[in-house]
Amino acid sequence: MGTDRPADAPAGLDKNARENADKCATYLTNKKAFLDYPNALRQGWPIATGIIEGACRTWHLAQEQRRVHRSRYLDGALPRAA
Repeated sequence: MGTDRPADAPAGLDKNARENADKCATYLTNKKAFLDYPNALRQGWPIATGIIEGACRTWHLAQEQRRVHRSRYLDGALPRAA
């Protein structure tokens, strides 16, 4: 849509770049059944790599620690141990 270029046109890519783009497109087309992100989110399935999920979990836990625990002690809401 919005372009007069045929779907298989090289889009100005040189031969090597076009080959890599074609490999990527083929991979994504072959994995289409596994790339239903809205359904994955509804089901609660992970949608990122393990490394990314681990980093996000670590970041989330650190933020939760700061938000839930440290803020209570730093703002004086709870007394500190003697």
